[in-house]
Amino acid sequence: MIFRNLLAGVLCVMAGPALAAQLAYTCVLDVPASQAWVPAQVIVLTQQGSPDALVNDPIINHFLKTPQKARVVADNAKRITFVWALPNISKGAQQFTSKFEYRLSYIKANKQASIIAKPLGYSDNFTAFGTCRVDLVS
Repeated sequence: MIFRNLLAGVLCVMAGPALAAQLAYTCVLDVPASQAWVPAQVIVLTQQGSPDALVNDPIINHFLKTPQKARVVADNAKRITFVWALPNISKGAQQFTSKFEYRLSYIKANKQASIIAKPLGYSDNFTAFGTCRVDLVS
């Protein structure tokens, strides 16, 4: 159910004339409790060959309420990697960062995914692994 809601939000934002095939990457990640800044689900919508994408997940929904822009930083025969940032994230008075950078890589051959969340100004990294399904969006 959450996937449908996330995908609907992304599709609404990207509605318009399509010049190339639109792909939806629906990823499910196994997130250990210690990696709470990593979403358990991520949806990325991009046009094939485009350097831009839109991303949505429960963290984005909670803090920013709308899908965020992402960049395609690698797209080759082996993998595609998306990067996006979330500004001014706070989880109570004790936990604040001016920016979180997220990096999601999808390995095309085995459909495996990895995600890294890095808070600006801290040495911590939050990571998780999982799988993605890729669908052609009409």
